[in-house]
Amino acid sequence: MKKLAAALLALLFLFAGCTSLHENNNIADLPSLAPHETQPSEEKRTVNAALYFPDAKTKKLVAEMRELEIGAEEDVGGQLLQALFRGPRDSSLTVLGSGLELADIEITEEIANVYVTSPQPQTLEQQFILVRAVADTVIDYFGVKYVCVYINGQIFTMDGVPCGPMTKSDGDVPSLYRQYVSKYSDSYAKEEGGARETNIVLYFMDPSGRYILPEVRRVSFSGENYVQEILEQLAIGPTYKTYLTGFMQGEFIPSQQMREIPSQTVNRRYLSFDEMPFASGSGDNMAALSCLYYTLAGFLSNTEQLTCEIEGSPKVMTRDIAKEYLGETVTIYYPNVNLTSLKAVSRTVRESASESVRTYLEELVRGPIEVDAEDVWPAFPEGITMEDILGAEIHGSTLTINFSGNFRTQMEKMSDKKLRLLVYSIVNTVSRMDTIRDVQFLFEGERVEKVGGYLNLYSPLMPNPGLQQ
Repeated sequence: MKKLAAALLALLFLFAGCTSLHENNNIADLPSLAPHETQPSEEKRTVNAALYFPDAKTKKLVAEMRELEIGAEEDVGGQLLQALFRGPRDSSLTVLGSGLELADIEITEEIANVYVTSPQPQTLEQQFILVRAVADTVIDYFGVKYVCVYINGQIFTMDGVPCGPMTKSDGDVPSLYRQYVSKYSDSYAKEEGGARETNIVLYFMDPSGRYILPEVRRVSFSGENYVQEILEQLAIGPTYKTYLTGFMQGEFIPSQQMREIPSQTVNRRYLSFDEMPFASGSGDNMAALSCLYYTLAGFLSNTEQLTCEIEGSPKVMTRDIAKEYLGETVTIYYPNVNLTSLKAVSRTVRESASESVRTYLEELVRGPIEVDAEDVWPAFPEGITMEDILGAEIHGSTLTINFSGNFRTQMEKMSDKKLRLLVYSIVNTVSRMDTIRDVQFLFEGERVEKVGGYLNLYSPLMPNPGLQQ
């Protein structure tokens, strides 16, 4: 799945005490290999993308192919959607609206959350066309399955009736709009016995309890008591329990233990719990509240701010807070215990840091953890820390990593098998990023011919898929 990979190209960072540059996601990365060169790279890359615009006559969505030049410090998702909002080049296609801007985009697992600001009021049909064009463009480029589109901070709904995340359309938006108008009307609910089936994005914790991840579930809603039914689904827990962990008390009964209090402020939702709703083993309550916030805000309008009063103590959650807990799964390669191959391990990291070189290297240095398979082994020698990684830069598609002299000394002590797996655990892991093709190793800023007697590190190394199990 393609990610917001342009942030990778902004890896110029200085040592503490010097002026530092940061990635677009504001996660500080490794120091630059050239600490005195603070100018960002002027390298650009070309991205081919399909942008979807409505046909002026039929209003059906039509793909217009574009070549986008992405700068070193520019975000791919941002540039992609800003190009969409600027409008088509083909005169037979129409713009999606006036003054549209991208506020943010989050991509985690198979879900994309897109936040759009629109200064001009739009009809429901105009909003529907905008949402569908954004969804089709994002799904095509990033390979996600579902897109939640927020307009001016509010999740898109059919005049207040939740309609769930968007999937890829067939382009026939007028027909699809009529179907939505029919399905999300009062008459439809009455015909179906008061029930309406809709996809919803539920958020649960990762096994570590540090981050939250989404799961899409089809739920039948009866009436308008959406919050109660959503809490019941969260209390059931995740379907995929290997990768996700529930955070609600199993015996929690929303209809008896929770009340929704009407808010006097627009865009705020207030829930009151008589008892602690979160499981004792769910870890940080802020992570649990973040699960609740993203689930409700991604389905119901008027949920820019969520206040949960638990046993008389109110706790306020906003997206700025909850976003810090939003996770993304990345793949790290560690040697197996027999030192014969590399084994892929899934690790959840902060979504905003999932395209950071530092994140991948930190996980390699960290080594296997309790939730990993038993047959994996640390890649890095004991005693090696992030301080032994002096800097990193990307030029073109080559990542250059500068290691300390101590790191080379420890490598020299390793057996040939361990050394080879160490090197390729680094190369194969960081090369999973879309913008990295190969890796150049430096030690104290210098290239070396050989390490350990036979391994040639003078030239950049490409990943070795043959070592992967």
